[in-house]
Amino acid sequence: MNPFRSFFMGGYECADHINRSGNRVNLLKVTEHDTRALQDYKDLVSLDIFVAREGICWSAVETSPFVFDFSEVENRIRAAEEVGIQLIWDLCHFGYPDGIYPTHPPLLQSV
Repeated sequence: MNPFRSFFMGGYECADHINRSGNRVNLLKVTEHDTRALQDYKDLVSLDIFVAREGICWSAVETSPFVFDFSEVENRIRAAEEVGIQLIWDLCHFGYPDGIYPTHPPLLQSV
């Protein structure tokens, strides 16, 4: 049995990396999927697509060190449930919270 609701899957860009200029680029906001999720999911359903890959932008969720606001993520979950979209979550697609970087000592110690 197929664990997915449709053969094809949609996906929404969720990278929130820091570019070479040192500016954070949150592609969830750039594409407006953070505010257009319901319509985006309706568009998928109109194409008989009932599965979407989503990501959590940790730089937006972690509002300050160890303080988290998942309200935007919850909005996407509710929108998906409303139209019958199955979500597959990508917890760390590309990007990381402010103050953390790949060679950050605590991250290296855990490897």
